[in-house]
Amino acid sequence: MGLFDLPGPLLTAIDNLLDFLPPLPRLALWAVITGALSMAGYWLLSNQTRVSEAKADALTTRRALSSYDGHEFNEVAPLITASLRASLRHFGTVLWPALGGSLPALAIIVWVSNQFGYILPDAGNAITVSTAPATALALAPADHSDANTEGYVAIWPAENAQLPVGTVDETFVVLPLPAPAPVMHKKLWWNALIANPAGYLEDNASVNELYLGIESQQLLHIGPAWLRGWAAPYFILLIISSLAIKAAFRIH
Repeated sequence: MGLFDLPGPLLTAIDNLLDFLPPLPRLALWAVITGALSMAGYWLLSNQTRVSEAKADALTTRRALSSYDGHEFNEVAPLITASLRASLRHFGTVLWPALGGSLPALAIIVWVSNQFGYILPDAGNAITVSTAPATALALAPADHSDANTEGYVAIWPAENAQLPVGTVDETFVVLPLPAPAPVMHKKLWWNALIANPAGYLEDNASVNELYLGIESQQLLHIGPAWLRGWAAPYFILLIISSLAIKAAFRIH
């Protein structure tokens, strides 16, 4: 479990209480919660008076620069310098509070991507399996007459059964997985922050990545494929809710 995965069990417990709702309304609720937490964190960490003054100063210097209608560089240079200095001061005033306020939101985003991203296949369903670098697996080959199909085929086992996936001499992973993930890889440094929910390949494995044809959850049933998963509706609602909270509470 990575650092940003630590709130995961609590968030899952809360989401289980909302299980009477369909996935899309639950996702929308989590988007609003994420926006509210990020704005609350920013508000708590920022000096709103100082931010307001820096914002007003930056606006004043920009207006002075835009209203200048002369042609002498020695006259406009101080206005440019003042505008840049004021803008950088405003940016520096909000940067660290914004980063600090985003940390709780990042933890929720990591959890949401796991909770609403992919779904484990039902027992008996076939999935494609491939590796990088490519290697011969002890599985039935996929139907290569289909241009969209590559690698091998594994039949997803029942919960009380196991299916080793690997070569004749080496097992990479045993199905079923504890959680859905389309890619398994060796543990990397950033997994100390964000873990792979399905686990990892062994460090001495002969392949670096194992690709599993696990389907993503379809929360919307209209529009292009990129719109049907969790990311598009979640981030759209997150941005809208954040801006609405910022305007409603007059957060600078």
